[in-house]
Amino acid sequence: MISLYSPFLIPLAGIVTVLAGLSFGIRQIEKKNILENEWREDIFRLITENPGITQIEVEHMAEINRSSLRYHLKMLMREEKIVSIKASKKIHYFENHNGYIPEAQVAKTILDSPAAKNIFRYIYTNPGCTQKDLAEYMNLSCSTISWHIERLSSGNLVNIQKESNFNHYYAENNVEMDATLL
Repeated sequence: MISLYSPFLIPLAGIVTVLAGLSFGIRQIEKKNILENEWREDIFRLITENPGITQIEVEHMAEINRSSLRYHLKMLMREEKIVSIKASKKIHYFENHNGYIPEAQVAKTILDSPAAKNIFRYIYTNPGCTQKDLAEYMNLSCSTISWHIERLSSGNLVNIQKESNFNHYYAENNVEMDATLL
């Protein structure tokens, strides 16, 4: 008996769902209204003011729970308001206005670590330095320096030149230094 009415019940259920959504104020999220939500507007503001910010940093600054934050970040990415880059187990968020070229976004995420930033700054100001120089300056083990150098090298920030038995480190020529990187 129900199978006789099923072609009519399915469209009717869809109409009821739409009407219920309209009566409860539910509406489609689109590019033109994406920032009308207070949470999304606040999250977007934090990302534009802090390029390369991580999810945990946004969570603490916006005082929003993790699952709600993930939802709003997903909506902002879907509507192409923000972009994300994953670097060393963290996802970093940027406003999607082409203000940062992809290389600068990668550099910003790699230099998020204070140790990496200090190592890069030392290499930039002391071209040709060695792992031993860096280890003494930073007061870190050679293996820790090596790990950071590998990350800096993979992000095209540092060039490694082997001379006899030593590696010498140089900042890449294509790296344009600005106050946000150093």
